[in-house]
Amino acid sequence: MSYVDVPLDRWRGEVLSVTGLPPHVEQHIVTMCRLHRQNRCGRASGDVGRLTGAPARTIEESLAARKDFCLG
Repeated sequence: MSYVDVPLDRWRGEVLSVTGLPPHVEQHIVTMCRLHRQNRCGRASGDVGRLTGAPARTIEESLAARKDFCLG
């Protein structure tokens, strides 16, 4: 397997645009891809702890704590 760096605009036109997603969802995905490419969305910080007084939880911990909400 090898990695091929496909330009974002080409990927959007050839792959994403044919999925039938609403335009606002497509734009959100493109924005997240741009941020990821710029290494701007994978940074950890201590902001949650500073703001809430409690340490951040994993998604698994958060879902387990609100299982009643998630499952109805």
